[in-house]
Amino acid sequence: MTGYEHTIRPVAPGGPGGCGCGCGGGDAGTGGSGSGGCGCGDCLAGHATGRLRPRWFGGQLVGPEDLTQTGVWLLERMRRHNRLLHGWGVVCGATVNPVRFGDGGRLPWLLDVSAGYVLGPYGDEIVIEHPVRVDVRDALPGGTEGCPPPTDPWCAPVRRRREPGRTYYLAVRYDECLTAPVAAAGCGCEDTACEYSRVREGFELGVLDTLPPAYLEGIDDTRQETTGCSSRITDNGTRPCPSCPTDPWVVLADFTAAADGRLTVDPLYNRRFAASFGGFGFYCGQPGESLAGSRWGEVTRQAAAHAFDDSRAEDVLTADDPAAVRALPARALLAVADTPHLGDVLGERTVAELARADAATLIERARAAAVPPGPVLTAIDRANLVLRLTEG
Repeated sequence: MTGYEHTIRPVAPGGPGGCGCGCGGGDAGTGGSGSGGCGCGDCLAGHATGRLRPRWFGGQLVGPEDLTQTGVWLLERMRRHNRLLHGWGVVCGATVNPVRFGDGGRLPWLLDVSAGYVLGPYGDEIVIEHPVRVDVRDALPGGTEGCPPPTDPWCAPVRRRREPGRTYYLAVRYDECLTAPVAAAGCGCEDTACEYSRVREGFELGVLDTLPPAYLEGIDDTRQETTGCSSRITDNGTRPCPSCPTDPWVVLADFTAAADGRLTVDPLYNRRFAASFGGFGFYCGQPGESLAGSRWGEVTRQAAAHAFDDSRAEDVLTADDPAAVRALPARALLAVADTPHLGDVLGERTVAELARADAATLIERARAAAVPPGPVLTAIDRANLVLRLTEG
């Protein structure tokens, strides 16, 4: 991949880039790429310097740190505002889909991420301006303009093995780097030939082996205190402040890989959405109509189609009634035909019946037919995915 707007590394949650309390990226002008450590104390305050707004007066001696402080103050204020008033998650776009051939077949190991807007846990805005194509096996970042470390021309790209049937998480986080080098003034004692004149804001895509801690905590409905009272408010006398973020990643989609590299994507199960009024408005004196509709839309159709063999994907995409998808034969699920005798084990079950079937009983039947348990469990997982997407 080219351009620093997107890089990809397979990492674990809490890896490089986590920065305590108040800021997702490195300080403006600090050098290097990625998210630097913040050194935050109070989670509400962010940087110790984030509350200092420069004041100018005639005859003042001004240096680079004074001018930079204006940007630091503004960024910290914006991050604090986003974190405490808007929260974090996907605002819009950033959909994830497998890459397909012209005939509808899936290209192995590749995912497409559409343009979108995301708020990071530290309050940073993550703007994906253009669609991005990702190889989920990539282990090194792509990029130019001096931001990430240069690629060794003598080494082939490193590929990471993806275990068949295991769930991975495609996630995004804020990133930035110094760019636009210019010749430095020849004054002072420093022997610096050039300096970077801009900080480029971007993002990094990563493949996570496990969910970030915030996702494991879940969302407690009793703590949805945006518009109503709760026991916590009555106990504390006020709404408690949000806890400090501990990880910069926002999950865009879950995916599993078959042995041949075909990817099954669930774009909704662990995708956290940030509340947004960007698409809300109303008119006075004009007739309106309800926009409430079925959950069975284009995104859920695409996600459900990924769970089926390519020969049946079109049936899913054109199904008007999601019940018809649940009634498809379980034999049509992805990779069932590739496992000898697995179709015989599943029998005439529909997808809905397979999702509710007893796994232990099926595995026992599979062993009798010399079918390993792994493909059976994968088929059940895909059936449950279809059930979640079609039942709403």
